[in-house]
Amino acid sequence: MRPKLFRRDCSAGFTLTEIIIVVVILGVLASLALVRYTDMIKKGREQDAVNQLKAIHAANHIFFERNNPPGFLSGANLDLDAINTNLGLSIFSNGITYQYTGNANSFTATATIPGTGGFTVSIDDNDVSATNPWCSAGSCPTL
Repeated sequence: MRPKLFRRDCSAGFTLTEIIIVVVILGVLASLALVRYTDMIKKGREQDAVNQLKAIHAANHIFFERNNPPGFLSGANLDLDAINTNLGLSIFSNGITYQYTGNANSFTATATIPGTGGFTVSIDDNDVSATNPWCSAGSCPTL
């Protein structure tokens, strides 16, 4: 009879079935986490667009007050570079397309967010609640 020191216990390891079950459970948890992560990235981009539109709105009102005679930045379909230059902002696109249309009396700034159903968020100075962006096209999120 061998001493206890040299005996091998055959039940000390894991079976292949147990390892497969653990891998499957980890895979399911990882896929759920990935879906949640992509949803959070999407919501972050949406909120980023709304915040940038509010910044454009505020900067445009400062522009309005500083000009003599007062007036908003004028232009049709100005892109992000023109918005940044004329309003003294430093907004990064982050894959979002910003567009601005305005005249001396009113303006509309829009942000089109790809990968989210193609919706467009706008802020319009003609709106009574102009500081609240609204969704103007596509599958709109809760703003």
